[in-house]
Amino acid sequence: MAETYETLNLVKDGSVLIVTINNTRSKVNLFRQQTAVELNILITSLQNDTSTKVVIFKSGEPDPTAIDAAAFNGRVFQAMSNLPQPVIAMIDGPARGAGNEFLVACDMRFASKGARFSNFEGTLGLHPGSGGAAWMPLHIGRGRAMEFLLSGEDIDAETAERYGYVNKAFETSEEMHEYVMKLAKRIALFPLNGLASIKKTVTTLIQPSAELMASEAVEWNRLLAEPEQAGLVGEFIKRSENLTSVDFELHVPDEVVKLYGK
Repeated sequence: MAETYETLNLVKDGSVLIVTINNTRSKVNLFRQQTAVELNILITSLQNDTSTKVVIFKSGEPDPTAIDAAAFNGRVFQAMSNLPQPVIAMIDGPARGAGNEFLVACDMRFASKGARFSNFEGTLGLHPGSGGAAWMPLHIGRGRAMEFLLSGEDIDAETAERYGYVNKAFETSEEMHEYVMKLAKRIALFPLNGLASIKKTVTTLIQPSAELMASEAVEWNRLLAEPEQAGLVGEFIKRSENLTSVDFELHVPDEVVKLYGK
């Protein structure tokens, strides 16, 4: 792992790799395309890395989310779910759009009280493009997934824990980090081939097919080309100051309904 990354900071603690997603170009840490490109490089390098037994992802800023290349992101996220190493996500703030689609492909998710989750694409007349609609029913069930995806509303950490979307919700970030590091180091004691074997069996039972994942990107692109949706996305980008407004990004569920005069 000698690569130099622009949006990922890597720290190795024994056989646990801690990856911080840190897009310094954005005050809200948008999950931009460079992040997906670098994740692809990292995931490829991890596939044959026997020195790394557990991978932890966390965000360096409050909000990993984006509107960008859906098909590529979907392939990267699915490749991550197929890594031999268990992949754990720690969430401290809002994770929306592609940010949440990244999380759905992780093996475990832990959240502090500041965490929020949503796939708000439907509020713009779009279809999640990188696995949101394919994964969420498998995590939280059909009815809850319908409410989550069609309303575009956030769910908080406590609700996500109750739904079974996050393994555990914590009052503070410090409590979460302490718990996750302890868990990761325990798992990292054990032989990687055994961990990988168990992960493969569990993942096979729940992972959406490659065809279904690809169809999400097709639907994203088809709907994005529609005049009404193109207009809504354009207005969304304008009101968010080209996805740079911190206040807008932190309140997307409330802001998006204003596009409809509400």
